[in-house]
Amino acid sequence: MGRLTDATRYDGDLVQLGGASATSVTLWLFSPTAVAVRLRTRALELVKQAELHSSTSVITLPALVPATSYAWTVELLAANGTPIFSTDIRASTLVAEGATDAVHFAFGSCTMALPVLYRVFGFGSNLDYIAQTLRPNFMLLLGDQVYADVDGAFDTDALYRKTVHDTSYQALTTALPIFSMYDDHEIENNWNGDHATDPLYAKRTSLYRAYFGQRNPPPVRPGEHYYSWASGAASFFMLDVRKHASPKYAMDNGTKTKLGVVQKADLIAWLSTTTTPFKIIVSPMVVSTLGTKSTDEGWALYQHEYHEIFSHVHSANISGVVVLSGDLHWSGVFQHGEYPFLFEVGASPIAAIPVAPWVPDWAIKSPDKLLFSSFTGTHFGHVCVTPLALDVALYRSRWGPPTTVFHRRINLSETVPRPD
Repeated sequence: MGRLTDATRYDGDLVQLGGASATSVTLWLFSPTAVAVRLRTRALELVKQAELHSSTSVITLPALVPATSYAWTVELLAANGTPIFSTDIRASTLVAEGATDAVHFAFGSCTMALPVLYRVFGFGSNLDYIAQTLRPNFMLLLGDQVYADVDGAFDTDALYRKTVHDTSYQALTTALPIFSMYDDHEIENNWNGDHATDPLYAKRTSLYRAYFGQRNPPPVRPGEHYYSWASGAASFFMLDVRKHASPKYAMDNGTKTKLGVVQKADLIAWLSTTTTPFKIIVSPMVVSTLGTKSTDEGWALYQHEYHEIFSHVHSANISGVVVLSGDLHWSGVFQHGEYPFLFEVGASPIAAIPVAPWVPDWAIKSPDKLLFSSFTGTHFGHVCVTPLALDVALYRSRWGPPTTVFHRRINLSETVPRPD
């Protein structure tokens, strides 16, 4: 593919889905020329009209009914009010928090094949399969939606444009609500710098926000990226594991942090107050120390904070805590040895190059159990949540359609830290 220096090659108008809740749906709009948007029902009843002030915008439709499908005609308008683009889009609101209906969602990371392989593989067949065959209620994208560090800083906007115009991405984002977070490759490989002083962080996370981040629910705190939402028997907390992380080779003590003091406090407060049966922590980086079988990225070098969080889960006897993760470029299921009530499911890469977990177990000495691993293909996960269990499936694609390679039911009773 080479460098993507010509952004005008990917300037077609787009209407895609962002996040959703039980009572709202967010639409993401891309247009280099439109100045306004108009939404109508199929019966031509005007729903909303708003000005657009950027080539990327979002519009949220509130006051909707939970677990209900809606259809709109979306028109992007020129300055004289003439439609320059029109499309029909359907979307469903989420199951209401606390409802007993099953909630289905897919997740994964590393969705773009490296540029040298893109012309051959694109985004692969996984996104199409999720959108057209599985059709879950929503999709979680856990980082590395682009590999900005590979193409050079001045190409990042064009790289995002190519991503959102890709036919597989369009299939996904016109069919399902998406929730996302950035990871290192949205900035540069293994980024671990100072967000306050690194201009590359500011530049590239602003592009992430334009194309993906603004689709998400509002952050827990203004100016941050991390956020939470709920549907059915599950609540979710999407972590930002890059912005506030201490240098990873610093001494691992009470001052070293992966999340930052404020985000960590917000996570612990969320764990303590959330009332849904399952509390799903979504981390773009692997949490288990078994992640060091292929990388020192992740939580393995932040054990003090890891224990601070999950010892609180244990001491407060908070049931239903499960971790989803990405980034490894191989798929794994982990049971945390020091907290055996804690299960983690990692699914990657969706389309990028797989990496083998080559470091032997004896060299790691992790207390965690590896329940499953696969690195000979691309991967994503699918979860069905009910009040009493999570049904987790991992899919792998080699040269054909994705197939299920792992399934496990995680019963709520298995996640109780101190069963009496």
